[in-house]
Amino acid sequence: FYYDYGKNIDQTYDVIENGKISKPLRLITVAGNLYDMFNDIQAVGNNSELMLSDVTTPSVIIKKLSVTSE
Repeated sequence: FYYDYGKNIDQTYDVIENGKISKPLRLITVAGNLYDMFNDIQAVGNNSELMLSDVTTPSVIIKKLSVTSE
């Protein structure tokens, strides 16, 4: 399966290193293979937030994901 994707996120998020906020990330791009991403899910949270056009989703921990930022 080759379902490659890329998503630009035009928001600011904080990077947490060693348990402390270290710097902001802006203009984030998440890219990869959708099939691999679903196979690499390690945990799904019991929370949920409204995201992307009326879709509610919990937090997800993914083993490997490509993230770039300015």
